[in-house]
Amino acid sequence: MALDRTALRDAYRQNEDACLAERLGQASAINMVHDQAAATAARLIETARAADSSGLDAFLATYGLDTEEGIALM
Repeated sequence: MALDRTALRDAYRQNEDACLAERLGQASAINMVHDQAAATAARLIETARAADSSGLDAFLATYGLDTEEGIALM
């Protein structure tokens, strides 16, 4: 059974302005939640940075990536 690749060919040959308008339309829904996602990400990062390292994380934190040991561990 042959695959219908009409949609793929049409998308490949789509007019640039039409493609841009379509992509901007698709992105508008994401833009609505961008601030909320950024706030959540910032909260997660701040929480992770505030937590005490233990176990393997503490061991790896001992050797920064600016040292030969740290590079070897990575």
